Amino acid sequence: MLPKRFEFLDGIRGIAAIFVLMRHTSTLWNFPVYRSYLAVDIFFILSGFVIAHAYDRRLATGALAWRRFVLIRLIRLYPVFLLSLLLCGALWAVKIVHQDVPDYGLLAQLAVAMLLHALFLPAHMGASTALFPVNGPYWSLFFELAANFLYGAVRPLMSRRGNIVMLICSSIVVAGVGYRQGNLDFGYDWGLWSMAGGLARALFGFFFGLLLYQSHEAFLQRLRGRLSPWVAIVAVAAVLASPGAGALDPWLDMAAIVLVFPLCVLVGAQRPATTGGLTQALMVLGAASYPLYVMHRPVAQLLHGVLGRLPAPLGGLVLTALVVMLSVWIEKRLDIPLRRALTARLVQGGGAVAEGRAAGSQR
Repeated sequence: MLPKRFEFLDGIRGIAAIFVLMRHTSTLWNFPVYRSYLAVDIFFILSGFVIAHAYDRRLATGALAWRRFVLIRLIRLYPVFLLSLLLCGALWAVKIVHQDVPDYGLLAQLAVAMLLHALFLPAHMGASTALFPVNGPYWSLFFELAANFLYGAVRPLMSRRGNIVMLICSSIVVAGVGYRQGNLDFGYDWGLWSMAGGLARALFGFFFGLLLYQSHEAFLQRLRGRLSPWVAIVAVAAVLASPGAGALDPWLDMAAIVLVFPLCVLVGAQRPATTGGLTQALMVLGAASYPLYVMHRPVAQLLHGVLGRLPAPLGGLVLTALVVMLSVWIEKRLDIPLRRALTARLVQGGGAVAEGRAAGSQR
């Protein structure tokens, strides 16, 4: 039977999502979180880990068909994604129409971008170079789904050696693009290098997560509780908040995604000794992480006029509290009921989705 969830991995995911929020609302904080762009690499690794926990055995044996797996993944992401897309689209439309001279050509491009984004596809809009100009953070979902779908297709034929080959090949691309750019902050805009690097980041993290899941029980048996899982959360936060180091940045970034983050996931896979208030807080962070990731930009845009008047970092703290509370409400009141309804209608038998949720708050 699957364990109920990995509480500390929930916490890691939630902390990473908050760092993304801080990165995109830097004026409300007044202090840098330079390496917070690596938060998506944490998401990719955790995605591989919890998806392996929920589905790997059945995909490997053919008990779970690729088409059903794809439906499960789309249902997991789509309700909150669509809600955020509609909100972002509305904000963009209001902004365009209320210019001194409304740009109806840009409004038409927005409509096309909305349609493409609704299919998790990138689009061009105006002068933006972003893959997903309506809401930039969607780029990581695009590449994560690509990694998910590839995994579901090849898993019945994939060996551990094949997984390692995928890791080596994708790490070479990530390192190469990182060296060329000067860090691993790429994948979110148009261009061959950026898109190749973004896909490689997703493939590397996701397939590393699969490998970590296959190894985590043996690792934890050797660890025997000698290292607190709280260390993993602190280490992830320390990396994401660490300052730039010039020419060393690509190498420090690679060290983070190859060594530090995987070790943090293994250590964080421990079960809590007790189920007190802190454990509940971790679960709340995990539940809030995905809505927080896709909703923080439009919410920040709506509230920036008010929060910007508060002294930093108070404005950022208030925004974080509001977005977390909103995200928890969305997850409980909208996301879960909609996913249950979609699962009942589109997926024959809802057990797969239930097991996926039991594994942890998958993104």
